[in-house]
Amino acid sequence: MHKITRLTLMFIILLLALPQFAQEKPSFGLQFNFLYPSNDFPIKNTYKFSYTAKALCRFDLSDNFKGQVGAGYGGYAGLDYDQHYYKTSLVPIDFKLLWMFSHTPVKPYLFAGLGGVYYKVKFKPTSVSPKSVDDQGIAGSLEGGIGIQLGPIDLNAGVGYTSTDNLNFYRDGAAFDAYYFVGVAVLLGGGYVDSDNDGVPDYMDKCPGTPAGVKVDMFGCPLDSDGDGVPDYLDNCPNTPHGVAVDSHGCPLDADGDGVPDYLDKCPNTPAGVKVDAEGCPLDSDGDGVPDYLDKCPNTPKGVAVDKDGCPLDSDGDGVPDYLDKCPNTPKGTKVDANGCPVMKEEFKHFKLSGDANFNSGKSVLLPAAYPVLDKLADAMVSNPNYKWSVEGYTDSKGKDASNIKLSEKRAQAVVDYLVSKGVNKNVFTIKGFGKANPVADNKTEEGRAKNRRVEIKIIN
Repeated sequence: MHKITRLTLMFIILLLALPQFAQEKPSFGLQFNFLYPSNDFPIKNTYKFSYTAKALCRFDLSDNFKGQVGAGYGGYAGLDYDQHYYKTSLVPIDFKLLWMFSHTPVKPYLFAGLGGVYYKVKFKPTSVSPKSVDDQGIAGSLEGGIGIQLGPIDLNAGVGYTSTDNLNFYRDGAAFDAYYFVGVAVLLGGGYVDSDNDGVPDYMDKCPGTPAGVKVDMFGCPLDSDGDGVPDYLDNCPNTPHGVAVDSHGCPLDADGDGVPDYLDKCPNTPAGVKVDAEGCPLDSDGDGVPDYLDKCPNTPKGVAVDKDGCPLDSDGDGVPDYLDKCPNTPKGTKVDANGCPVMKEEFKHFKLSGDANFNSGKSVLLPAAYPVLDKLADAMVSNPNYKWSVEGYTDSKGKDASNIKLSEKRAQAVVDYLVSKGVNKNVFTIKGFGKANPVADNKTEEGRAKNRRVEIKIIN
């Protein structure tokens, strides 16, 4: 028996002396187990408060196995056949091998262990042992069971066997004394070696040497939230869409340097220095389809057709763009006004037709003598269709006012009718008869009255 115990102690010492190949740090703690004795006395009689209290050291042996050394004090107690109390003090020391199923904070495991126990009977039962029995000594022990470590808390349960039948101071030779147990431990320390302090133990760390303070994933590699191949702590452009090519700073490539990344750039290869919109296309402030940097006529009104230089079209080349040209197809070289129409001769801008030479006295019928000059005026009006005209008839002071107004209006209408017959749009005329109003000469002389009998044609826009 003593040889077994010595071998057990040597085995424990040998295991403690082995180099640690795994990378978890040792942990230390206290364990309290409730014991339920199993021995010669009936089970229903056996239970009295029994326990072991141990100091523990748990250490790593490999990725999946841990070793545990424990030593402490306890009591093994119960009732004999006569219902008398017995109790034996225990001083256990043991080594356990733990088979860990997980490296997560919740670690279930199986365990088995060998050890030795010094025992001394404190209160002897009254039942007489059939065979000789010792009241103290050293025995071997064997334990096995299951456990789970929840952070610093460790729970375990199992069964233990001893190499003695003396724990209850009753020996019949049938079986050695044993016990069931359930317990709890508090462990401090431990944890895996983590050289770069990133929270991932070295044996799992696929990216050793991570700079201090850098967040890492479960494999110890710096986080790359957008998956662009550049870790977050170096990424100047976080949240890059998946699949977008980036530079060494994690920013989407911008081949033409316009500030819009290639994956959003609808106008690649924009010349350097050209201002662009959010889609990477050169600005076109007036929306004419010609970008500003090529547009020689900025601020073209919306909807106006332009040439390749961004200038409004001028089909007849008169210098007035089509959208402003009220007289398209003007012959080449013709001098035009701001509306693109041939410039009106000064003689037609305010034209006076004498009444005596072109109308019979007191009549409104236009005489042939007026035709030549009115034909020239009609040609000018047709060439300038956008002008509005006022045609005003006047008389001298002789006769009744009502008659004079009527006569002056008829003469003005006669002139308009003739001009319309020569192709002038009738809608460009405003006809008024003023009678003797607004004389241009003295009505007291025949010469003056002749000048006052007139038709005036003048531009009003």
